[in-house]
Amino acid sequence: MDRDPRRQAEDGYEALFIAFGRKVERWLLIAIAILLLALVVSQLLLQIPQLRYRIVKVEQMEGSRYDASLAKTTAN
Repeated sequence: MDRDPRRQAEDGYEALFIAFGRKVERWLLIAIAILLLALVVSQLLLQIPQLRYRIVKVEQMEGSRYDASLAKTTAN
């Protein structure tokens, strides 16, 4: 028996969609792996005190006196 032409078109579309989905899935996994690696590397770099001092603003302010005149206040 011949298959319905509409069903054949749907099968072709499904095959294309599955192929596209696999490619997208692969790129997403690569992107996740790269971002995870970047996270680990950045956290390891923050373990170096000299580098952490240059990167993290709070580290530079640590031990500095708090100036209340610089704080923003809101009127209630």
